[in-house]
Amino acid sequence: IHLISFENCQITGTGFSTWNQSEKTSFYCNGSKLSDDGFAVACRSFSRMWNLDIANTDVGNDGVTSLAGQSPTMLRINNCKIDKTGINWIVENLPIQSLELAPSQMTESEVRQL
Repeated sequence: IHLISFENCQITGTGFSTWNQSEKTSFYCNGSKLSDDGFAVACRSFSRMWNLDIANTDVGNDGVTSLAGQSPTMLRINNCKIDKTGINWIVENLPIQSLELAPSQMTESEVRQL
């Protein structure tokens, strides 16, 4: 499995607890009901998250820290519950190449200060 996509659906992510995938996996859940708990489960089940789209979900700072030890290439977090503290955690702890944010989460001047 190289791509999990459950965009615009009612999936919260907790059902991934029975999955175990160690290959690089892209994870797209834009507009789903993904929660912090569900994202933590997914991060344990897919230990090599690659491209992530958690935009328009309920994932917040607690959920994003579940990526600790992973090396995602791209992370899109527009319009979710991750605030400046979570964004700083991402920048300081993940070797991410592309981070896409909504201006409502962090202004351009705040991004330059990172």
